[in-house]
Amino acid sequence: EGYWVINENSDPWAVKALKYRGVTIEKIALNRISALANRIYIPIYQGDELVQYIGRAINRNALPSEGFKTNHLTRFKYATGNPVSHYIFNWKDFRNLEDITLVENIFNAIAWSDQFNCTTNFGSNLSDIQIDLLAHSSIKRLALAWDQAALHKAYKAAAKLKGVGIQTAIISYHTAKQPDDLPFAQLKQAVETIFEKLRNAPEFYGPLRIGV
Repeated sequence: EGYWVINENSDPWAVKALKYRGVTIEKIALNRISALANRIYIPIYQGDELVQYIGRAINRNALPSEGFKTNHLTRFKYATGNPVSHYIFNWKDFRNLEDITLVENIFNAIAWSDQFNCTTNFGSNLSDIQIDLLAHSSIKRLALAWDQAALHKAYKAAAKLKGVGIQTAIISYHTAKQPDDLPFAQLKQAVETIFEKLRNAPEFYGPLRIGV
């Protein structure tokens, strides 16, 4: 009760705020993003079943460009019940691909989903359940574009992925803390380079590390 689906008529402020995160009005509709007064909600589906929600705090008293700066509120909230670590965002759209990129942040995943097969595992860790999802999919090559602070965790995840036969690469950043700090063209080029290298070395399971 009290939720509304975000569109240009129902919530122009949220449309503008999401645009600053790279989420277009088309992707808002595609991902069924909704809102309350102080939080934006992204539903998570397993197939056609709704299994979780991510609620991201917002500050409507700020300009849309500053609307995600919310030190006064818990940044992310989740529904009780199913742990988010059991899922990969929009999995049914990615499980039949051969190459995918994982990021930590769901807004980056939505913004870049059609740029280089990008989705999210909801943080800087791959759970055993997520590893099992990947192992029983068509995915052959995977790039981890997690935050620089999670580099050591990326190596741990790469070791797990190697164990289930998925070629893995890790992107690290020379001058940035996280992938969205980089010019997008530079990040996209790094991802394309990764998959080209992995396709040309099918016997290599890495992790391959690319610095940008």
